[in-house]
Amino acid sequence: VAFNIKQEVSPDLIKYLNTKSLNIIDCTCPLVKRIHKLAREISAEFGLTIIIGDRGHPEVEGIVGWCDGDVKVIGNVEEAEDFYTSKKVGIVVQTTQTRENIKKIMNVLKSKLDIGVFYNTRCEATSNRQKSAADVAATVEIMLVIGGKNSSNTKKLAQVCQNVGAKVYHIETATE
Repeated sequence: VAFNIKQEVSPDLIKYLNTKSLNIIDCTCPLVKRIHKLAREISAEFGLTIIIGDRGHPEVEGIVGWCDGDVKVIGNVEEAEDFYTSKKVGIVVQTTQTRENIKKIMNVLKSKLDIGVFYNTRCEATSNRQKSAADVAATVEIMLVIGGKNSSNTKKLAQVCQNVGAKVYHIETATE
């Protein structure tokens, strides 16, 4: 029996599944697994982990699940401006975040928090796709971005294309 789990898996779920007579194949992206490890280390060392990412996204929820201490998810500059703690913090990044969003959020956080460690765990392949899409979008009037409406990768591609001035249509289905 195969299960398609459409969410990141927390350590508690892994422990539970290991108590069952199941053949478990972990297909988590190695880059995401690295973020899990870093988030766990940050929460052990500092007690407060900040994740720059989209609240509610399965990848981000998975990272949250690997933290033993307090966690704060910050997705935009306004959330960064509204957050303060006197605790030393460690920061990781959702793999699909745009370079611009990370930079803007980090500028705010650096000005007001004691940052013990920052790991820019943005995926290089995602970064390359976003740069290529932006390069194309800068040379056209209309850009079609085809992919799932709930896909963080696709939404970010549409966002970076729009940021360079193209009119962007995010298309998921043939009828669209």
